[in-house]
Amino acid sequence: MRIEFWVDYLCPITYLTHQNLLAALAELGLEENEIYYRSFRLSERVFEASKQNENIMNIVYDHFPLEREFNHFDTDKAHQVAHLAKWHELGKEYNTALLRKRFDQQADITKDETILEVAKEINLNLDEVQRVLDSCCYTT
Repeated sequence: MRIEFWVDYLCPITYLTHQNLLAALAELGLEENEIYYRSFRLSERVFEASKQNENIMNIVYDHFPLEREFNHFDTDKAHQVAHLAKWHELGKEYNTALLRKRFDQQADITKDETILEVAKEINLNLDEVQRVLDSCCYTT
């Protein structure tokens, strides 16, 4: 089974949905699956508008009570390295680790150091990661 999953690193709903997806696949024993990750960068205008939706924000606050202020920031580098990870068939590992850093540990995923920590955690070649961070070779 192939599943396409759109990832926006600013969106806490993305993180919750990703966790639920992985849990459902495990619970159902669906080991024969491929999660194909797609990058989606929420525009600042849409991001700010979604913060006005009370239903969305109640879900967010229920799961992330310590983080009351969600701000828009540039996730371009995180998305670029995601493409490198996908190329090395480490997309699930990278996205799981990066989302966990962002939402569970409140790490700043705009920093190269944080992205490199995630890359090291999943055994992604750090020299390649640094080249991507320096060159913006996956920019669209």
